[in-house]
Amino acid sequence: MNLKNLFFYLSILFFVLTLLDKSLVSKDNPDTGKTIVYRNIPAEKHKIPEINTDSSDNDTNSNWDDLADIPTYDPEPIPEATQALEQVKPKSQIFLYIYYLKFFGRGSNSYSRLVQTRKKAPETVEEKILVVLRGLIKGPKQEDKTKGLLTTIPADLKISTKFHVSPRGILYLSASPSFARGAGADLMQDRLDQLTYSLLSIQEIKGIDLRIKHQKITSIGSHNIAVPVVLTRSPRKILYSANL
Repeated sequence: MNLKNLFFYLSILFFVLTLLDKSLVSKDNPDTGKTIVYRNIPAEKHKIPEINTDSSDNDTNSNWDDLADIPTYDPEPIPEATQALEQVKPKSQIFLYIYYLKFFGRGSNSYSRLVQTRKKAPETVEEKILVVLRGLIKGPKQEDKTKGLLTTIPADLKISTKFHVSPRGILYLSASPSFARGAGADLMQDRLDQLTYSLLSIQEIKGIDLRIKHQKITSIGSHNIAVPVVLTRSPRKILYSANL
């Protein structure tokens, strides 16, 4: 091998070594065209944070500092809270409303209207029921009688003392057979409306399960007026005693 060829091979070797050295310490940035030099960075100073990959807790829209103190939802009722709710009583009722009748017109053209009167309410539900029933049986006070008010409830009506109100607000009430006697179709409907409107003025009562001698009925009176399973207010025009 002559000197010229040796020089040629040494030049090639030097060129290859130069390229290899540059590939180990630098790389061209395609965006800027500048050379970025990669240095050995101590791992302890640039520790990569651990990433929570649990999808149930990985919410980028949440403020975890605020959520940290929120307790876990417990679907079971807390006994103390339940007892506190049971101790909350509805606002005390001041007045009861007893409804009587007033008739207008004559003969076949006569018609009735329910008239609302007011009475001070006692404390318990049982006392309220008794006040209403006694008021219906006794009839309006003399001042209201002079205004033409009357009651269709029989004076000899007896009510079972075993009445009670369910947790849903249904009053179970049993009357003596006289409640179903001595009234035509219109008057029997007036009687039912008097009873229903008056008893439903008690805030704890939402409906009435009416029975005769403890037997469930579906109709009442000689004209077989239909009685629903639970009595509620039927549409009526109401007058007010104070306005008569």
